[in-house]
Amino acid sequence: MKRLFIALLILTIFLSGCRSINNANIHSKDSSLNNKVKAGISSTSKIHSKKADLQKSKIDDSNIYDVLKTIKPQIQKATNVPVILPTYVPTIETLNFLGSSVRNNKYYAIKYEANKDYYFIAIDTINAIIPINDERLTYVPVGLDPLTFFLLSAGENKFKDEIKYPIIKPNKTFKKVVIDGVEFLTGENFPGQLAYTKYNNWDIYIRGYDNNDMIKEVKSYLSYFRLFKSDIKEGEIFIENNSFQYIKWTSKTGYNYWLYPHACNMDVVKMFNSLF
Repeated sequence: MKRLFIALLILTIFLSGCRSINNANIHSKDSSLNNKVKAGISSTSKIHSKKADLQKSKIDDSNIYDVLKTIKPQIQKATNVPVILPTYVPTIETLNFLGSSVRNNKYYAIKYEANKDYYFIAIDTINAIIPINDERLTYVPVGLDPLTFFLLSAGENKFKDEIKYPIIKPNKTFKKVVIDGVEFLTGENFPGQLAYTKYNNWDIYIRGYDNNDMIKEVKSYLSYFRLFKSDIKEGEIFIENNSFQYIKWTSKTGYNYWLYPHACNMDVVKMFNSLF
């Protein structure tokens, strides 16, 4: 009887030890799995965090293209319109010396919006670090001094008021005039004279204060016409006050785009061509 009791006691101790080992192994495996999951989450979080930090940190010449790359997929998720963004923008220093006044901006600022049928994106230079889509880019406080040099509206034009005076299409009152070997139709279009020509897939309109001013502007811009890419269905370029006022076009797939640029003429051409 005593021997039987000892045998049962030994068996009980043995089984208890096995269960402890198994439990330890299970906990070890669970711990290892949890560590791997946590590591995966941490890695993913770092990626998302990096993107988030990129969109909240300063945007300057060193990272503007990386920021635009992170924005593009977000716009694509929100709209059915094919999303195109520039792969070239002028440097901040170049834009600071644009026009008669000199700015001291050090950063880029970006605002965008998108829904099923349209999207727009505006890129500014600015004198403070402003996160993407910050409300200060809509309700601009005094002293921020933004310069919007790239404004693209696609699918639907949300910025029609950018052009104060509409273009009147050439009619019977317009006369044919040859300027530097290029034939234009010219006529009155308040607040001045308008010249029209067709170049590749582009309708080109140039408006001057009077006839002499119009001819001067036409001669200044003839060399730029051949530089614009024409991989579109049709488009329209409007020039006034010695600058590009807007460039609008319809893609070969039928979507409409409007670009309102504010940069030197060569930079406007480069920004437009970088969209394709």
